[in-house]
Amino acid sequence: MSITERDSAKKRGEIARALAKQGMDDVFVLDRESAREVLTEKRTEILDTLKSEDVESVRHLADILDRDKSVVSQDLQVLAKNDIVEYEKEGRRKIPQVKHENVVVAPI
Repeated sequence: MSITERDSAKKRGEIARALAKQGMDDVFVLDRESAREVLTEKRTEILDTLKSEDVESVRHLADILDRDKSVVSQDLQVLAKNDIVEYEKEGRRKIPQVKHENVVVAPI
């Protein structure tokens, strides 16, 4: 990890702690560059759906969104890689879930 990445991670941690002190629990802070790449319109739609619907599997999520399962799966992988989504395993099914109650983007 470079010095710049360490500084960025430190600042995101400080922001998360400050928000927690103000009553905003379970905060995950993304840097602006990552947010631009990760939080596309379609991925935001996935997050909104996961928060509002009882999703039973990746296929079920794709059906709800009326999108191809493989594309939804790829989007979920990006969100999981960036620590925004996690999976609960139930038998062979992977049930996607939003990992954090709040996701915020670090200011400039």
